[in-house]
Amino acid sequence: MAPMSGILTVKFLSNYAGIHRVCWRIGGTGVYDCTTTVTCSGYGAACHVDIPITIDQETCDPIVYDGYVQATCEAIGSMNGRIPFTVTFTPEPICASYSILCNAVGVSDITITVTGNGYVPGATVAGVITGGGGTLAAAEMVIGDGGIVSMDITNGGTLYGDGTYTDIIPTNISGTGIDARCTVEVNGGIITAIYLHTTVDSPGTGYAVNDTFSFTDAQLGNTGLGSGLIITVTAINTGRTQYVTVTNAGSGYSSQAIVTFPPPVSGTQATADLIMENCDGFTIIDCNGDESSEFIGLEVTQQANLCTSVIPVMPTGYVLSTEGCCYDCVEVEFTITGDSNVELTYTDCYTKEMVTITLRSEVFTQCMVNNSWYYQTDEGIVSIVVGSICDGAPA
Repeated sequence: MAPMSGILTVKFLSNYAGIHRVCWRIGGTGVYDCTTTVTCSGYGAACHVDIPITIDQETCDPIVYDGYVQATCEAIGSMNGRIPFTVTFTPEPICASYSILCNAVGVSDITITVTGNGYVPGATVAGVITGGGGTLAAAEMVIGDGGIVSMDITNGGTLYGDGTYTDIIPTNISGTGIDARCTVEVNGGIITAIYLHTTVDSPGTGYAVNDTFSFTDAQLGNTGLGSGLIITVTAINTGRTQYVTVTNAGSGYSSQAIVTFPPPVSGTQATADLIMENCDGFTIIDCNGDESSEFIGLEVTQQANLCTSVIPVMPTGYVLSTEGCCYDCVEVEFTITGDSNVELTYTDCYTKEMVTITLRSEVFTQCMVNNSWYYQTDEGIVSIVVGSICDGAPA
């Protein structure tokens, strides 16, 4: 509630010379307040009265005042000689609510769900992206041609420099494979762990099971003493998906798109899932006139309400609509399950500030502006129960 003083001005033409009562009420129902009187000169002359009232500039809806003017020679409650009037007050709240919808994004990533088999080794296979309403997104799948899948440390060697070494290319002891990229961990001078590097082309090509390779002393600390390392290839990929990439993010997708890769001539068809981009984050001015920059980007089709004192300027991809004010306050209970953090953002009903918190495996209850919440999580499961109007919430 944001009460402020106002004046209800009633103007009319009086045919009766004398005292008139002015009866009024709020919203068209209930008992009239007839305590205001005014003396008019009659004979069709103009007459008016100013009635002090208290108004709420932050209310969500227009307020209608209705009533009538009547000569006091008529009994209160009589229908004779009434001059009716209606006045509508339309508030202009400082703190306004806006609905935002993320409905135009591109494709950010792609994940393989079935690697398939029987494809031409080393081939590049284009995916077909459909649905979602956007255009130009493109993806491709590269088929393994002797890329490394797994390997064992046959001999950890000695006297290498302790540490973790990334994106290093091995030297073949046997075999003709090339371009594998590895991450190597050294502890106590001995190689204790080896992984393929995280780049999509890290498995390399042309390897075979039982091929062996090593790394130089210069690659693993350059102690001048490191030697004896032997790594043995235990599994390779030939004819299956090695990696997939998004070659064009596209734009304008308003919902989840799908990607389909063609089947091999003989074998199992590969499948993958698209990961859509988020709309960009942005900065708003909160209802206290302070900058608030914690508003993170929404996922496609995700909608939220925000409260702000300034009409927000939205990045490309959002639809913005005016929802009124920020005084529709409800108790909301969030139950978080699963081993993952959930980042929750909502508008506090009392401060009108946007709040962002991190939840994990817990129950969280808060009074907040209705529909102003949204959340992001990788694996956590969120259930939401919207309760009743908050006790003591702004009206």
